[in-house]
Amino acid sequence: MFQFKKERQIYQFIRYAPIFLILFLSISFTYYLYVEKQNNLKYEIKNIEKFYYKEHRELVKNKVNEVYEKINYYSSKKDFDDEMKEHLLEEIARIKYEHGNGYIFITDYEGNMLVHIDNEIVGKNKLDWKDENGFEIIKEIINSAKNGGGYLSYGGVKKPTTNLVSFKTTYVKGFDKLTWAIGAGFYNDDLNNIIESRKKEIEEKFKEDIKNILIFIICFTIILIYLAIVISDAMKEKFEEYKTEIEEEIDKNRKKNIMLEKEINHRNEYEKVINATCLVSISDIKGRIVYANKEFCEISGYKESELIGKNHKILKHSQMSKEFYENLWSTILSGRIWKGIHKNLTKDGKTIYLNTTIAPLKNHKGQIIRFIATRFDVTEQMKMQEELKEKENILIHQSKMASMGEMIGAIAHQWRQPLSLISTTATGIKIQNEYGILDKSQLEESMDSINNSVQHLSNTIDDFRNFFIPNKERKSFDVKDSFTKVFKLTEAQFVNKNISILNEIESIELFGLENELIQVLINILNNAKDELIKHENLKRMVKINTRCENEMLIISILDNAGGIEEQIINKIFEPYFTTKINAGGTGIGLSMSKSIIEKHMDGKLEVINSEFTYENETYKGANFRISLPLGK
Repeated sequence: MFQFKKERQIYQFIRYAPIFLILFLSISFTYYLYVEKQNNLKYEIKNIEKFYYKEHRELVKNKVNEVYEKINYYSSKKDFDDEMKEHLLEEIARIKYEHGNGYIFITDYEGNMLVHIDNEIVGKNKLDWKDENGFEIIKEIINSAKNGGGYLSYGGVKKPTTNLVSFKTTYVKGFDKLTWAIGAGFYNDDLNNIIESRKKEIEEKFKEDIKNILIFIICFTIILIYLAIVISDAMKEKFEEYKTEIEEEIDKNRKKNIMLEKEINHRNEYEKVINATCLVSISDIKGRIVYANKEFCEISGYKESELIGKNHKILKHSQMSKEFYENLWSTILSGRIWKGIHKNLTKDGKTIYLNTTIAPLKNHKGQIIRFIATRFDVTEQMKMQEELKEKENILIHQSKMASMGEMIGAIAHQWRQPLSLISTTATGIKIQNEYGILDKSQLEESMDSINNSVQHLSNTIDDFRNFFIPNKERKSFDVKDSFTKVFKLTEAQFVNKNISILNEIESIELFGLENELIQVLINILNNAKDELIKHENLKRMVKINTRCENEMLIISILDNAGGIEEQIINKIFEPYFTTKINAGGTGIGLSMSKSIIEKHMDGKLEVINSEFTYENETYKGANFRISLPLGK
């Protein structure tokens, strides 16, 4: 039987250690809270005086500014006279604050007191008024007012409520238009009384908080000690059971060892299966091959002896970028598993695609010592994907060509007017020249007209050419600018067919393939145009709306052609499906549009039948909704 030599000591430790730990933590926590509260007390007391002094300075400043604005308002009136001035001064004299101790005073720049709480000095000249320290109060007040105003401090001033002499802080501001010095102040002993009262409140609260903390911690500690005793008693019983469990565990481990041996044998069988189905290689920390199974050798074209000791670079394909391998190595060297598909070159120069998983192997210290790689040959699947991608690119090109055919007709129509203008202007110049009536100003005007027409033709060519430039580079662009480019290419078609564009397009920045988005927009607009021209007596409209919703750009293109029949609405994005067989439709425009949005731009393209109201009339039509992520 398994026995503990020191089970008594272990039990005592289990029983008493938690109690001592609880007491230690309680005392430590109490001390911490006391120190924290004491520091907070010191901080509050330290900042009380600063706070209240700042508060009172702001108070008197605001009072002076209020009076200043009042004086400015009345003095700016056309009918401002002596009677109104007297009324204004009486109104200011009634202003009180700070329980009656605060008041407004006004003296002119000559020292004549105009407003004061002491009526005996109102109307008198107090220019020589000094405090007990010889401070010339009125002179300094006037000087401060003339120089932009500010704060002054002086003593020997009686408080209105007690008639006791106190030290006073005053804010002064000058009203130069009337040569008045406006002032208001507070008594320092009142402020000191407030501060001392607040300090006492804080100290009393500190004492109460400490008392409550002590009561709480004592109660909480008693509860914890009680729980610790209960738990330790329960653990004693478990401790007794523990011996039995260990003995049982030893017996179980013995049985497990037997099973483990069987499992190892099974794993050896698994390894044989993996070696028969996967391409397996093991390399050291520097990428040198130390093991390669038979399948790996066969597909690479190398003998095992040709691979062992060689770096994996022997299989490197020239089309794999430096960045690709940097990412691979940074992943596995950090201890993480790397998964991906990459190209390799066989000994005879053939390209193969391998679906690869590389896992780091670590020693007992957690250090990476090897890398094991398992691979599956996916060459045929990747070639099929490339073929599908190539077919998709062909369909996209066909879609662009279809759009180009429609736009060439529109551009030809756009060119008729400027070409006619050029012809007419040139003929006019020739005739005027033959009859000798062509002057320089007429010639310059005619040449400017011809030049503007040529510029218009050139810009049309540039817009057309830019649309068909193959550009797969993702960049930031404004969706509103993209729609402007779309309208330049399609405007003539819509004007000729009397189709109005209801523009609700916002300026929203997007990161993606602008030319591809433009192609999609043109495809959808052309589809709307083709449906609208089927209706003779219809006020033809296309409503375009853009907005942001949940980090997505939402583009809605809605026509009023009556909508799509329910039996075909789920088919319109299928390749080569078209409702315009007799009109030369290819059935690839909407299919490619969906592919561009969802495969190339990580978005979504869908269509529903919707209604909208315009000028108090309700219309129904097909609503093509494009959803694109805003972020890079």
